[in-house]
Amino acid sequence: MEAGVDRGIEVSSKKAIGLNRVPVSTMSRRHRVSWSLITRSIPFIPRCNHRFMIRLITAYIAFFVTLMYLIASSVVVKSTATHHQLYAGKSVFVKSTATRHIHTGNRSMTTRGPNCTGWTCNQAVTPTPPTNHSLQPWAADNYTNRFFWETFLESGEFVTFKGGEGQELEFRKNPGYVPSKCPTSIQRRMSNNRRGRTIFHPEIHLLMNSKLLNESEFKRLGPYYMPFGYKYRKDQLRYKDYLAALKIFPPKTSIFAFSNDHPRPECLSCAVVGNGGILKGSRKGAEIDSHHMVFRVNKAIRRNHERDVGNRTTHYIFYDRSLRKTNATDVPNDKGLIYVFVPCRDNDYKYITSVVRGKEPKLKAAAQDVRILHPDFIRYINKIWVNSPQKSYRPTTGGIMLMAAFHFGCDQVSVYGMGYNVKYSLYYTDTVFRRISMKIEKGRNTAHDIHSELAILKGLDRAGIISWYKRDVKEFFTTGSNS
Repeated sequence: MEAGVDRGIEVSSKKAIGLNRVPVSTMSRRHRVSWSLITRSIPFIPRCNHRFMIRLITAYIAFFVTLMYLIASSVVVKSTATHHQLYAGKSVFVKSTATRHIHTGNRSMTTRGPNCTGWTCNQAVTPTPPTNHSLQPWAADNYTNRFFWETFLESGEFVTFKGGEGQELEFRKNPGYVPSKCPTSIQRRMSNNRRGRTIFHPEIHLLMNSKLLNESEFKRLGPYYMPFGYKYRKDQLRYKDYLAALKIFPPKTSIFAFSNDHPRPECLSCAVVGNGGILKGSRKGAEIDSHHMVFRVNKAIRRNHERDVGNRTTHYIFYDRSLRKTNATDVPNDKGLIYVFVPCRDNDYKYITSVVRGKEPKLKAAAQDVRILHPDFIRYINKIWVNSPQKSYRPTTGGIMLMAAFHFGCDQVSVYGMGYNVKYSLYYTDTVFRRISMKIEKGRNTAHDIHSELAILKGLDRAGIISWYKRDVKEFFTTGSNS
C-alpha cells in the first residue's frame, strides 16, 4: 500500500510540474508541427502542459488587445482636448450631411457635417482652426454652435439663410437701418467675431407697421403660424383686419424715441431685467437703474423689491397674458415708457387695439408709445438663434426681450434675472421656493427651449458681448478665452 501511495504521489508530482505530457512521438504530424513552432517561439513552454499553454497564449492576446485599445483611447482624448482648446467649447455638431458654406462678405468657410438626429450626431466635425485668435468662435457648447452653421446669403430686400421650407428663412431688410457710431458697440463686436457676424443681423425689419403691410407682404407671411407669420391654426386671418389694426399705430421703425431735446448717447447702455429668483437679495437695483435704458418683461413687479431689481423702466416687453395675475398698481406706467408688444394669437391685434383705446382694465398706453414686433424678427430669433432641436412653440418673452435690446441698437447690454436654474426660486417675487425642472423630455413638444436660450446667454457672456449677472450659479460659468 505504501508503494502504491508513493507511486500515486510520484504521478501527481509529475502532473503538477508538467512531466506527464504525451510523448511527442505519439502525436499526429499536425500536432508535432504546431508544438514545435510553439516551443521554439516561447522558450519556457516545455515546462508547461498543453492546457496551460493555451491559457498563456490567450492571456497574451488579451493583453495585446487591451494595450492597443488604451493607446487608441489616449490618442482620441488628446485630439479631443486639443479641439476643445482651439475652439473654447465642446464639440461642434452640424445637422445636415451636405457640405455647408458660411458666406460673410468675401470670407467663406466650408465644412462637411455628419448625420444628426435628435440630440446627438454620429460624429463630431472639426473645422479648420481660425488663424486669427481674436476671431475664434464664442460658442459655449454644442447648443450655441448649432446656429452658426447655417448658410448666409444676402441679396436685395432680404437676408436669407439656407434651409427651411419655402421662404421660411427669408427675412425682410430695413432700408432705413443706420449702424451705431459707438466704437465699442455690440454691432462692431459681433461683426469682428468670425461666427457672430454670420448670425447677427440688426438690419432685419424689427417692427411691423401699416406702411410695410400690403397684400403681397401678407401673402409672403401667410404660410407661417403666429407669431412667425399671419397663420393661426386652420384659419387664414384676413389681411384687412391686420391692416386696420396697424393703422392705429404710427409707423415707427425704432423702439427708441430720441429727439433734439433728448439726443441719443454716443454709446447707449441697456439693462435687460428678467424676473428670475436670482435677483432676490442681490442688491443690484441701483446698478440696474444707472443704465440709459431699462427693459422689463411680463409681471415686472418692482414694489417692495426696488433694492434688488431697481425702479426705472423705459421699455416693457409683453404679450396679451403678461399681466393676468398682476395687480393694477404694479403695472409699469413710467413717463415716456415704450410698450413693445409680441403678438402670438389671432385676437392679439384686437387686444392691443383695446389697450390704446383705454378698454383694458390694467394696461393703458398711448398709440404712439406702442411698438409691434415684426413676424420676420420673431421667426429670425426662433429659427436662427434658438434653433431648437426640440419642437418648442416659440422663444420665451424674456428671450425676445434680450434679442430686442440686442438688435435694436443698444451698444452695451447688461443682463439681470435671466437664466433658469435650480438653485434659486423661479421668480424673485416668490414667497415659497418654486423649483423649475430642467429635465428634457425627449420627443415631447414644449412651449420654450430654455436650454438653447441658456446656451445663448453663456456664449454671448463668454465672448464679452454682453455682461450677465450670474451670481453664484455654478452652471452659468464657462471656461476658455473670449473671442
